Amino acid sequence: MKFLIVALFFSMIAWLQQTSKGVKLAGHRSGYYFDFPESSLPLMEFIESRFDSDTLMAEVDLRMSKSGTIYMMHDETVDRTTTGKGRVSDLTDRELNNLLLKKETGEITNLHIPTLEELLKFIKHRRINLMLDIKTPIHAEVYAKLKQHNLEHRALTLTFNMELTRKTAALSNKVMLSALIITQEDWQQFKSITLPESKKVAYINSNTPTSLIDQLKKNHIKVMADVSEAQNNSGRPLDGAGYKAKVRQQQLDILITDYPIEARLALSGK
Repeated sequence: MKFLIVALFFSMIAWLQQTSKGVKLAGHRSGYYFDFPESSLPLMEFIESRFDSDTLMAEVDLRMSKSGTIYMMHDETVDRTTTGKGRVSDLTDRELNNLLLKKETGEITNLHIPTLEELLKFIKHRRINLMLDIKTPIHAEVYAKLKQHNLEHRALTLTFNMELTRKTAALSNKVMLSALIITQEDWQQFKSITLPESKKVAYINSNTPTSLIDQLKKNHIKVMADVSEAQNNSGRPLDGAGYKAKVRQQQLDILITDYPIEARLALSGK
């Protein structure tokens, strides 16, 4: 009996390690490390340096200026994260390029708002892939840039309604595409969209039934969920067991986290 208990214990440890192995980590707005401005290139460089030989997936938000240039910006306005004021869509490139990024503390840096063009050149030879949250209907323009830089295979686009998912899928069969999957109807609609299975990602949440997650896995669909530590854990990383439990319970292939460095250490056991 004693040997059986020991064997079961080590089998459980091996299973936990296996379920965490190979999980891809995406930094929400790149990551919540306030020594750097939100969604800035130096922030990505810092996180990449802590990932050793692993690849970081950086979640970035994209908006278009009045001049037609695509910039990295989460908010509709530049008020919170820069020295300026106004909606991105109402500001010209000249106005936007004169602004400086601010840290979460309000400290002004010497950094400008990155454009999509600058971002793509920056990641080209780095261990950084992109998760794109395209905030306005500029998906065709974004995809054209990805194709121009031969980076379609290194991007994943988020969508949150099936009509947009279907339209975006028609733009390229090389870019990974996620859809919010909560119900069986969501899955059936996503299943009907013409896109290789290897490019489909199911974005699930706590309301997605385990039985549906099992179906997704059986159909070779990658499963993704977010932790949202800033919102759900008082702005602190989870402990190591918390990240492992999240991955195991939801059978995740991709984990979106505010703290990719801590999540990686927890899941890798380093």
